[in-house]
Amino acid sequence: MPETVVLHDACKYLIKPATEARQCAYVELVSNGRQLPNWFVSHWWGEAVCQFIACLEQHRFDHRLDQNTFYWVCAYANNQWHLSEAVTSDPTETSFFKAMLIATQSGGGTVSVVDTDAVNYSRIWCDFEVATTLQKGYKYDIYTAFEHELERIMDTDFTVKRIAVGITNAPAAIDGGHAIYKVMRERVFPTHCLAGAVTVSLEKGASSVKSDRRHILNSIAGNEDLEGEPPTANPEFDRLNRLLRGKVACNTLSLATERALAEEGEVGQTVLKQWLDAISTSEAKEILLNMNHCKNGDELACQIAQSLPTSLTVLHFGSFDNLLAAPSFHHLVNLEELRMGFCVNMQKMSDLSALTHLRVLDLWCCHALTELPGLASLQKLEWLNLGKTALTSLPEGLRELPALRELSVSKAVCDPKPDWLAELEGRVQVTYH
Repeated sequence: MPETVVLHDACKYLIKPATEARQCAYVELVSNGRQLPNWFVSHWWGEAVCQFIACLEQHRFDHRLDQNTFYWVCAYANNQWHLSEAVTSDPTETSFFKAMLIATQSGGGTVSVVDTDAVNYSRIWCDFEVATTLQKGYKYDIYTAFEHELERIMDTDFTVKRIAVGITNAPAAIDGGHAIYKVMRERVFPTHCLAGAVTVSLEKGASSVKSDRRHILNSIAGNEDLEGEPPTANPEFDRLNRLLRGKVACNTLSLATERALAEEGEVGQTVLKQWLDAISTSEAKEILLNMNHCKNGDELACQIAQSLPTSLTVLHFGSFDNLLAAPSFHHLVNLEELRMGFCVNMQKMSDLSALTHLRVLDLWCCHALTELPGLASLQKLEWLNLGKTALTSLPEGLRELPALRELSVSKAVCDPKPDWLAELEGRVQVTYH
């Protein structure tokens, strides 16, 4: 059956027979010129080829990439008759490593195609490719084949059918640059496909060729002797494990939370704990959350907030419908941007006085908000949105914010206008709603 054909089958029955006469790579047989990669594809040879293609078609559609976008896939790009030229003992000299670099230099990055059983994260080559991508700061997307319907973001009167779902490094072109639409698009990603990444131990990755595993682990550990027995533990293994686990967990926390709340008893709590453990030990800079399907409130918010790493500079914690009081973020001393818009039932913001590096604070449509403690301590705050809140007067702390440049507020809080508002309007762009 065509839907059961995997890449091992394609190589045996298509790629090698087609290239035997010329002893060349498949891409050399079918292309009419050089094709420098725009995206490097990390994957397992055991996934169905039809699902693999579906993922890349959806990836191209989501990013609005044209027909001249080239994906580097090892089976087609490497010469299967002379693999020793592409797969050297030093992983950093392989065609894989070089293709990742070229793809990034062209503006693309790495995309992981995750099979339905998420085997790829247990394979040493996949772990090496993803670890290298994250270590060097390349773009990283994750796609899996999953037929579903998605409401149109700008026009919700009808839905569109999609053949795969992806978690992207940043809002894709289809998201219109909006983080909230990114989270909504990614919401259907099957969380069981991500559990392998959130709990990965790359040093345990398997390989069809034993020497590949030995070379990769020694290379990661920084050992000059790539042929020696690799260590079972190494600080670099730990660091890269944290990097990979944290990257995936941070990008998919909304998904994991929904799954945890949908499950009963210990199963749900185990899922959430895996994600929060991965996040707490990460060095994440940005986390985007959208909790508008979450029925739990303050207790869950506190559980999540306590697990956030101190390295965070950007946090979106919005649309938490059942949140009554904001959790404490006092340990996030490096935070520069905090967006909590559409927490419609939140009555009180937590003390902001420890967030001295904050430049952006967005509390738009927090309809029940009446308290904003610690505002005067935000000496670096440049942008503040208090539109459509329940504040009955302008916070006095606004007068003490020397860096403030833009302020959005409801007209009602300025009636009557305080005496000091005229001076503030002289140096701050104020928008009334």
